[in-house]
This record gives sequence, structure tokens and C-alpha cells, in this order.
Amino acid sequence: MSKSVKTAIALFFLAPLFGEYLLGNLKFSEIALLPFIAPLYGGGAILIRETTRRMGRGYGTMWGLGLAYALWAGDHAKRGQMDGAVRSDFQRSRPARAFRSLQRNTRA
Repeated sequence: MSKSVKTAIALFFLAPLFGEYLLGNLKFSEIALLPFIAPLYGGGAILIRETTRRMGRGYGTMWGLGLAYALWAGDHAKRGQMDGAVRSDFQRSRPARAFRSLQRNTRA
């Protein structure tokens, strides 16, 4: 196994360790869950690493792609939590009611 493959495998499994455990989102007793969340973090990290290497770019590109991936993945995670299929009518109508009340308050 080449050094490049070993590095990629290490990155795949260390990314969720840094992203979840060291930031305090996982307890030590939940460390066994790391292989299950590795595709979320490790897959993105390997995708960014390989894209940067194949483009012949440096750390600036890696930081930029990492930031873009973090924003994209974070947005999708929030959408999964907040915009679920079982949103109530109350939640859907809140922005419209807020806009109507704003219109009423600004009329002279």
C-alpha cells in the first residue's frame, strides 16, 4: 500500500474525529460511532484533497474548497432538521404572517 493511500485512509477516519469528538459533539462512550459518520466528514475531506492535488493547487484552494463544503454540508444538515416533510401549517405560514404584520405597521 502506497504512502498516498495510507494518508487518504488516515484522513478519512481522522476527519470525523476532529469534526465531532474533539469539538465535544460526541462523548468518549460514543467513539465507536466514528466509522458510521466517517463518510460524511472523510468523504468530503478526501474529495477536497484529491481535487486540490489533481489540479496542482496549494493550501489556499484546499481551504476554499473546505469552506465551500462546510457551508454546503451544514446547509443540507439544517434543511434535514428544519425543513422536514412533516412541517405544520403554522410553521409554513409564519413568514407570510410576519410580512403581513410588517405591512400593516408601515401603512400611514
